[in-house]
Amino acid sequence: MEKKITKREVINELLREDLIQNTPMYKDYLEHELELLDRKNANSKTSNNEENQEIANMLLEEMAKLEATGKTQYTITELMKSSEVIQNYVCANEKALSNSKISSIFQKMLQSENAPIVNVKDKKVSLYSLAN
Repeated sequence: MEKKITKREVINELLREDLIQNTPMYKDYLEHELELLDRKNANSKTSNNEENQEIANMLLEEMAKLEATGKTQYTITELMKSSEVIQNYVCANEKALSNSKISSIFQKMLQSENAPIVNVKDKKVSLYSLAN
């Protein structure tokens, strides 16, 4: 299967052409398109990372509340059902917080150096708890 070519790759190839280099109008247009691509990528990554960090902090707070009740290990579904805050949270895309979104955020937290959570697999079920 052939790799798809990206818009950035096409623009960079066009910018190497002599015709484009010798025609300021074309060159300026393509350079502007590259700037727009850079801006778009920077904005989407930053806002998504900020939202994910906000959600991660909220999840940690809700996990602390759940553990205060005596439950030390729980699935994502159990965490979601036990917290009205999680159930009522609306993401930036105006969708409810899903099990898969929480799982993705937990995986990123587990990969960090000082992971604030612990994951234990019990018969194909992932149980989470706060790290001590």
